[in-house]
Amino acid sequence: MLVSGSRTNVHPSLYGAQATEADGPFDPARDATTLPLIRRAIERGIPLLAICRGIQELNVALGGTLANDIQDTPASGITASPTCRNSTRPMASGRT
Repeated sequence: MLVSGSRTNVHPSLYGAQATEADGPFDPARDATTLPLIRRAIERGIPLLAICRGIQELNVALGGTLANDIQDTPASGITASPTCRNSTRPMASGRT
């Protein structure tokens, strides 16, 4: 099973956090579909590949949480600005 990326994020209420507009955009329909599918795939032993948002979904489906605005955490070493969040940047090859 492939759980792909998306320009949206898992809704914070699904991992016990408060949602803010800055955490979005959200896709409640995708959350309602993918989280149960991921849990079922794991129960059945179906191989799963999670990419980008898919990794967020996998973590939340297994009971984990997510760190919002991790770039603002001093120890993270991440220097991305909030305006870059969920943006598409060219890869070294020039493809996006």
